[in-house]
Amino acid sequence: MIIRKLLTAFSRWHFQTRPVVDISACIGCGGCKPACTAKALELFPCIPEEELPPKTGEPRPRAEVNYRMCSRCYRCKEICPRKAISVYRPLLMRLLRR
Repeated sequence: MIIRKLLTAFSRWHFQTRPVVDISACIGCGGCKPACTAKALELFPCIPEEELPPKTGEPRPRAEVNYRMCSRCYRCKEICPRKAISVYRPLLMRLLRR
């Protein structure tokens, strides 16, 4: 039972593509959140000090993907106006595709 769970987690992480959010490009508009049918996207504040707005001091929200809930439909990637969401292909998958 434990081995099966470990193999499932390993294969899911090393063989499946997944959406990845580039936080430097994400403006926190939230357009991706309603597009996600699996409700796997959430907006969280990003706190790096160099990105704080000078007047308010409040961090801008950034999108984050919950990979356990993600159905890998990539609607979030299609709808993002800044193209901040890309598809990550793990190394093993890239090697197998050659």
